[in-house]
This record gives sequence, structure tokens and C-alpha cells, in this order.
Amino acid sequence: MAKSKRAKKGKPSVTVDDKTDSPKATSARTREDSGLVSALSATGMPKGVARTLALLSTAGDWLTSQDIERETRLRQPEVSIAVRELLGRGWLARDAVKVGAKGRPVYTFKMAVDLRQVYDDLRASESERIDAIKGNLDRIRDMWGVK
Repeated sequence: MAKSKRAKKGKPSVTVDDKTDSPKATSARTREDSGLVSALSATGMPKGVARTLALLSTAGDWLTSQDIERETRLRQPEVSIAVRELLGRGWLARDAVKVGAKGRPVYTFKMAVDLRQVYDDLRASESERIDAIKGNLDRIRDMWGVK
């Protein structure tokens, strides 16, 4: 697991790989994903759900819960909550992979819909929020008699 070090003013952030103790600069993809996570979080989506969605939207293949934990740096309960939320929205597909003859299956996940559908769902939800806010402001204006 990589440890994060805070960047000093004007310097790129650096992570240190525990296995090799060698520093490596934060990748452009990580910064891009961070921007996506921020944008998704701004819609009211919990950060863990946003991180999981950002990862799965770029993964292209099936990922296990452990893969999601490792890539998003979320703990197992946070991944379970995020996956449950995304499954509930119909955005994820889940498959059970049996490992050995005994024990519980390992669940894998991938996007069940294309990103256009996710975007359309988010846009509709945000539009409803905007309409509710406008309606509330109109009621306040009317109650105060403000023109």
C-alpha cells in the first residue's frame, strides 16, 4: 500500500511505494479521477460512492470488492455501502465467482449501464434539486411580498 505525503506549496504531490520505498509522482489519471470524485460529490453523492463510481467507470472489466478497496483506498464497509448504493441505482452489475468447492463466492462488479445513462440520471436528479430550490425561493419571495 502506498503512503501519501503532503505536497509543499508549488511542488507536485508524491506517494511512496511501501514495497520499494521509491517516490512516484501522482499520475494525471489520479488527479483527473480526483476531479471527477469532487464533481460527483458536489451532486450530493457520498465520497465513497463517488470514488467507487469513478473507478468502475474507467475499469472496463469486472472488479472484486478487494480490487475496489485497494484502488479507492476505502475500507470494506465503505465499499459495501458504495456498491449497495450503485446496485440500487441500477448502475452496476454483480456476478458471483465460486472459488473452490467450499466457502462463500467472491462477488465481482462492473458498470451495468453506459456512462450516458449515469449522466442522464445525475442530470435529472440535479434538475429536480434546482427546481425545488427555485420553488422554495419563490415561496419565500411571495411570503415576504418581495417583487
